[in-house]
Amino acid sequence: MSRTVRRVLRELGESGEVSVLFTGDAELRSLNRRFRGLDRPTDVLSFPWASGAGEGRYLGDIAISIPTARRYAKKAGWPLEEELRFLLLHGLLHLLGHDHETDSGDMNRLQSVLGKKVLGREIPNVRTRGRVTRASRKRRQGLASHRTS
Repeated sequence: MSRTVRRVLRELGESGEVSVLFTGDAELRSLNRRFRGLDRPTDVLSFPWASGAGEGRYLGDIAISIPTARRYAKKAGWPLEEELRFLLLHGLLHLLGHDHETDSGDMNRLQSVLGKKVLGREIPNVRTRGRVTRASRKRRQGLASHRTS
């Protein structure tokens, strides 16, 4: 897994350190509820660290639920290890400031490119589409209503 982190950072011209917690649904549900107000487990959460640029900077924390990753790997039709590597890629992009909920698809496109380079394969569509949360839908609806007023 550390090799995946290093490769993603190198491909993006970034450097830094991250901590990764592999845990269960109960802990991810608790973190999701505490930090996002969503009372359900999720696959991955990222917690960026506010630090300056530079070599060796601390980027933040990534938490991954193994049981949820296992379920998603089965849906995607790939091994659990590849799902975990995908979730690391996804979490790292969030730590670096990317946000698929607000960026009109930029993060998903970058994730697809990096998937080919770092994971050595296409990211299954089931893992990139539909990652829209209720909060992002509300933001989009708010933006749409704001634009029309």
